[in-house]
Amino acid sequence: MASDNQITANQANSQLSTGAKTAAGKLAVSANAIRHGLLSSKLFLANESAADYEDLLAGLVESFKPVGHLENLLTEKIAVSFWRQRRLVGAEAAAITYESMQAVATIQEKIKDVDNPLNYFESQLTASEKVQKKALLNELGQVAQVRNSAPIGSDLLIRYSTGLDNELFKAIAALRAEQEFRFKNATD
Repeated sequence: MASDNQITANQANSQLSTGAKTAAGKLAVSANAIRHGLLSSKLFLANESAADYEDLLAGLVESFKPVGHLENLLTEKIAVSFWRQRRLVGAEAAAITYESMQAVATIQEKIKDVDNPLNYFESQLTASEKVQKKALLNELGQVAQVRNSAPIGSDLLIRYSTGLDNELFKAIAALRAEQEFRFKNATD
């Protein structure tokens, strides 16, 4: 149990740390917890383009030709699903690249080891042999990354992918059902 002095000190300290105060500060800290952005409530992350999303949405509007508010909302939902799937592919590629770079760095560190006999011959390598060595290290890194490719977890990527697929297919089915209902009522 905390003493009265500790409680008083804690209360005084809590008043000193109340978070961001300015709009810019609040915007900056709002992204603190973003790791991969797959479940982000924000539609656009820092590295994503609103223009690319608008192009995607325009293409879907052209394809589905929605009429009315509900069909437009369903088309937007489809666009968001595709957008998040694109983000998932990017997260997966980044995870593979990250692991590959880690594996290459680990292998390079082992090769630099003083006790390693390859070190003795390093100065004897020609420029082309050094290029071949680097290519081999990169290949070894790619092999290593296949064993453990995603820091956010392969299972997690698969789960997110399945959820996004389900969301997408449900939105498309709902839009088609709404359009069929509209067409049926238009002919009656």
